Formats: sequence, structure tokens, C-alpha cells
Amino acid sequence: MVDKKQIKHIADLAKLDLKKEKEDDLLEEVASILDYMEVLEEVDVTGIEAMGHVHENENILKDDKVKEASEEIKKGILDSAPETKDNYFKVDTILNKEEEWSLRT
Repeated sequence: MVDKKQIKHIADLAKLDLKKEKEDDLLEEVASILDYMEVLEEVDVTGIEAMGHVHENENILKDDKVKEASEEIKKGILDSAPETKDNYFKVDTILNKEEEWSLRT
């Protein structure tokens, strides 16, 4: 059986800010899920092949093929840009090195 200490630990691992008033609700929900898992463990699945999805669809991927553009097309594209440098588009910086990005730890 799961207890409040485990619920707090799970919430911490998931980086969730669990409000004190929601602990009991979450405890009930997790206990209900675990109870149902026990019911599912009793189902006889002998001879049933495991599957990852109910549909037998597969991704059909095409190989990437690089088509080299002519120098004229490349020049036309670069000429349409507001600013270029060494045959590349030059854009404004969107991240500053001084900015600190972090997740809750």
C-alpha cells in the first residue's frame, strides 16, 4: 500500500509542486490505480502475444536526398536576407550567455 511519504517522493521525482491539500486526493487515486493493477495481474494471458500498439501501422520513411542548388539560386536566397555573413543568414541573438536556464531541482 502506498503512503503519503511515497506520494511526496513521487511528486518530487516528477518535479511537481504538490499542494498539501491535494496529497490525500492523489493518495486515493494512486491506491485505486494500484488496486486495479492487482486485478489485471489475475487475467490469464497465456498464449497471447505482447504488442506495443493495437494497430499494425509502420512508419514509412523516405531517404533524404540532398539536391544541390545552383550558385544562382543560393545567391538569390542570400541576397533576399536582411543580413548575411560568410554565406550564412545572420540573425539576432535570442539567448544571452548571462541568462541562466534551469529546471527546479
